[in-house]
Amino acid sequence: MSGARIPDHPRASARALRFRFDGRELEGREGDTLAAALLANGVRLVARSFKYHRPRGIIGSGFSETNALVSVNGTPNLPATRVMLAAGLDVRSLNRWPSLAFDIGAVNGLLGGLLSAGFYYKTFIWPRWELFEAVIRRAAGLGRAPEGRDPGRYDSRAAACDVLVVGGGPAGRAAARSAAERGADVLLVADARGEPPHPAVRQLARTVALGVYDHTLVTAIEDVDAPGLRQRFWKIRANKIVLACGAFERPLLFENNDRPGVMLAGAVRDYIERHGVAPGRRAVFLVAEDSGLAAADVARAAGIETRVFDLREGYRPVRAIGGKSLRAVDVAGPEGTARIACDLVAMSGGWSPAVQLASQSGAGLRFEPGIGAFVSEHQCQTVRACGAARGVSGEAECGADGAAAGLWAAGGEDMPPAVMPVSAHVHPLPPPGVKAFVDFQTDVSTDDLRLATLENYRSVEHVKRYTVWGMGVDQGKLSAVNGVVALAALQGTEPGALGVTKFRPPFAPVAFGALAAGHGLGRLFHRWKQLPAHDWHVARGAEFEDYGWLRPTHYPLPGESIEAAAQREALAVRHGAGLIDSSSFGKIEFKGPEAGRFLDLMSVGSPSTIPVGRIRYNLLTDELGTLIDDGVVARLAEDHFLMTASSGHAERVFRWMEQWHQCEWPLDVVMQDVTGKWAVLTLAGPRARTVLDRAQCDIDTSAFPHNAMRQGHLAGAPVRIQRVSFTGEPSYEIAVAADRAEALAEWLMQCGAAEGLIPFGLEALDLLRLEKGYIHVGGDTDSRTQPADIGWGKGIARKQSDFVGKRSLLHAASSAPGREQLVGLQPVDARDVLPVGAHIIGGKTHPSQGIVTSSGFSPALRRGLSLALLEAGQSRMGEVLTVWSQGRKWQARVSPVCPFDPQGERLA
Repeated sequence: MSGARIPDHPRASARALRFRFDGRELEGREGDTLAAALLANGVRLVARSFKYHRPRGIIGSGFSETNALVSVNGTPNLPATRVMLAAGLDVRSLNRWPSLAFDIGAVNGLLGGLLSAGFYYKTFIWPRWELFEAVIRRAAGLGRAPEGRDPGRYDSRAAACDVLVVGGGPAGRAAARSAAERGADVLLVADARGEPPHPAVRQLARTVALGVYDHTLVTAIEDVDAPGLRQRFWKIRANKIVLACGAFERPLLFENNDRPGVMLAGAVRDYIERHGVAPGRRAVFLVAEDSGLAAADVARAAGIETRVFDLREGYRPVRAIGGKSLRAVDVAGPEGTARIACDLVAMSGGWSPAVQLASQSGAGLRFEPGIGAFVSEHQCQTVRACGAARGVSGEAECGADGAAAGLWAAGGEDMPPAVMPVSAHVHPLPPPGVKAFVDFQTDVSTDDLRLATLENYRSVEHVKRYTVWGMGVDQGKLSAVNGVVALAALQGTEPGALGVTKFRPPFAPVAFGALAAGHGLGRLFHRWKQLPAHDWHVARGAEFEDYGWLRPTHYPLPGESIEAAAQREALAVRHGAGLIDSSSFGKIEFKGPEAGRFLDLMSVGSPSTIPVGRIRYNLLTDELGTLIDDGVVARLAEDHFLMTASSGHAERVFRWMEQWHQCEWPLDVVMQDVTGKWAVLTLAGPRARTVLDRAQCDIDTSAFPHNAMRQGHLAGAPVRIQRVSFTGEPSYEIAVAADRAEALAEWLMQCGAAEGLIPFGLEALDLLRLEKGYIHVGGDTDSRTQPADIGWGKGIARKQSDFVGKRSLLHAASSAPGREQLVGLQPVDARDVLPVGAHIIGGKTHPSQGIVTSSGFSPALRRGLSLALLEAGQSRMGEVLTVWSQGRKWQARVSPVCPFDPQGERLA
């Protein structure tokens, strides 16, 4: 047995816990991590690597573990070093078949030449990528994501404090104590258990900080012991933040440095001292700094046969010998190369400060040659790093640095410059052609970095994405510095000139359930906004979809499909009358002597010229001239306007306009979002006016033209009625107080019974607006669409005054030939309905010339109709084109966008 309990260690007498690893029953001790328990049972082989399926063992003891990823009770990709042992754990190794010991995927190691850096960009292009895509996608990833509901329960809390200290080591505890002694309200986030360093310090034990955000917001995840509760998600606001996150030990680069039995020296010491586990019997320590020598002394004292080679004295590792376990290591030195039998190699290439959270806070990073790693340089006035997290070495030195950080956080003077040891040792890169791994999990070797450099990848961000270096579960904690140093050597530059890749939250993996904690699940997670008359729609048998608002899509008869219901409802509106709930449309009121001028600045049109009581169609563009929303503007009085916005854009449009008002054009106008105040029920159809007259409306409908607005009473309730149409039929949008919506809907249905009035939903509305060519912004437009592309070019040319986006619209690119423009498409075979998203293709190589944006079967015209964005489409009327989607092709003729009542005679 290679690993064993140290008999006289306190952990040896702790309560025994039984667990299973790949079906094999094992025993650990209470307080063990899963990694410690596996080592205590002599388990060396715990995983297979991502690409080559090489045998891998435990390398570390904390956050930087990149090899020992396992599935625990069905949850995949958990580092064994971060899982606390519990009775009955069912642990499975990952990325192997049929077994961990005999993995067919290991044949990939023989295909190293084909699977080098960027192979997926180069190797599988010929003859067709589609032949290989399915196989590659199935091979991607490690563990299998669980398909069932997460059985765990999660909680969410918020906290505030004067000083937040992240890290429970010597520096963090000293910082918390120092700040508390000066009267600050201190919260300490510590990964391990233990008593707080001061009675006034609040402590979150078994808690990991995940990210640092604007305005000193820190998120954290706590492992909870409460029955049935798995984790608690924290949002913490602090006046000052002290980051005492420690440092990560660096591996050494040599051939086969990934073999089971090759570990970090600090991890070996940790397993011996904390867990009473000897990771091996015969150890070779390959160290480049003093902490590695101290770890060797600990191993020797624990009874492990130990040999030490100090790289600063001219020694260097050459290769590890072994397959599924380690047998020996070759070490080169002044007297030549020797092969030394061993079952454990403990390596230490120095320590890299944990700068992830500091970087997220806005700190810059610089390379410190003395320690061979990056340290943070804080520009932020509310965050400081201390201890090993800023390159300080030694327990006493870290404690002193932490005390200085606590003094600063409590309002004292700023911290002095860090005193860092000169401990870095740079040894040459392994020669080409050997497997020396920089990133263990993703199988990125020094040869992969050589290839990327040869192919002229210079930026660390490009190299990262090309080789997948640093993209594993540990997010480069173990590999980032070694990779940068290796790249610098290959490019003939300094590591500081290259920099590092961006560190993004979260710092450690976190369950989705924890992030959703406090929001509930299902409906409580995404709070649907319900229409004021929601219960009335339910009683009428409506089927609903989530459009931000929960809106009726159709009102099916028994056994009726959604397609059939939409056709029936649309025909009812064309020939009689229908009622649709339009309450979700945004409603923004503007009032003040400069309200019209402000709307002119925000709109493509000129709302200030609208007469009182009239309505005009309106477009909004952003600074790039891109169409972002449409609606109508009604003028209620000389200084009072009402603008509508589409349902999905309403809140964003209001915030956008408020920002322009406050930051750019502080005119004498106030605006208010009144969407929730008013319900809107729309009567549409040739008999809509008759229904309205029967509903006891005091507005004279005979003097109520299209694009006009009136205010009055309907069945005794105050209403605003707008004559606008999204159906192509005479329509009356009746706005009433939200609490009167259900009563008004029922009253209108009673009054319209003789006219065949029916409720209709969004599916029918979509068919009706498609027949008229009315656009849906965001569906029939994209991030490049400008007003001229939908036929509004003359409107822009007529407007002389400034508005948001005008300068961009005057640029030559806005009138360039070949822009995608909105057109209609009519399939040559009238029975066809083109798929939305289908490509319009042409030429020998079939390049895409545009896409289908809306499509359906017209109930009025009895044929398929579509809208599309087509290159130079407005000049190609009558042209027959090929439409392609998912291997199928159709022929379609380019046509005007409005095939039904193009003159608008039905709206009179």
